[in-house]
Amino acid sequence: MDWTECEENFIRSRKLGVYGALRPVKERTIEEYKWDLKHFFEFMRQAGITHYNQLSEKLVLDYVLYVQTHEGWSPATVRKLMISLRAFLKWVTKDPSCRECGMQSFMDCMPRIGKAVRRLFVPSREQMQTFLNGFDRNLVWGLRDYTACVVMLDTGARIGEICNLEEDDFKWTTGMLNLFGKTGEHFVPISADTINVVKAWRRVRTEYTQTPKLFVTRYNGECTPRYISASIRR
Repeated sequence: MDWTECEENFIRSRKLGVYGALRPVKERTIEEYKWDLKHFFEFMRQAGITHYNQLSEKLVLDYVLYVQTHEGWSPATVRKLMISLRAFLKWVTKDPSCRECGMQSFMDCMPRIGKAVRRLFVPSREQMQTFLNGFDRNLVWGLRDYTACVVMLDTGARIGEICNLEEDDFKWTTGMLNLFGKTGEHFVPISADTINVVKAWRRVRTEYTQTPKLFVTRYNGECTPRYISASIRR
């Protein structure tokens, strides 16, 4: 198989929940797999490797070293890339079509993946207020990112749940918010102050109507977790 075929068959297995996947995964997880494995495939293509059966243990270890020593990636990103690579190699061992092609797994040469990196820094209330004050709410996209942060801080919503929000998820009269993400669907309370912030964003958002999602891009598309993260980071 070439890398395009490998990606297509691996992603199909994740969607179906077979050959190493415990259950069908959500679309967001599919996009994360694609982003993670893109680096692996590009690394191999640059090395002149176009098909899986050209792969060797040395090449896999070269890629692992490349990821672990990449200056632009945080420990959390490195861990995520390794988890996705391990899932891909495990799929190779499980998929009958891979065995028919004589594809070797290379799982044995993968290093141990440690526990998730904990964030040791907990900002104070004053520091968080300084952070929120950094958004220029006179700009459309500054107001959007400010609103997203306020909702997350008030409700504990994950960034993926923020991207899934639609206006119908807000129960204005009861002060409740319906969140839907990788852990399923659940209701959480939302404060009156946060509701007022959301309503201010709604008045601006009426110009962008091509998606039902509450938070939209400047090109009228749906915001992804990666998009919102990048905006907040900037």
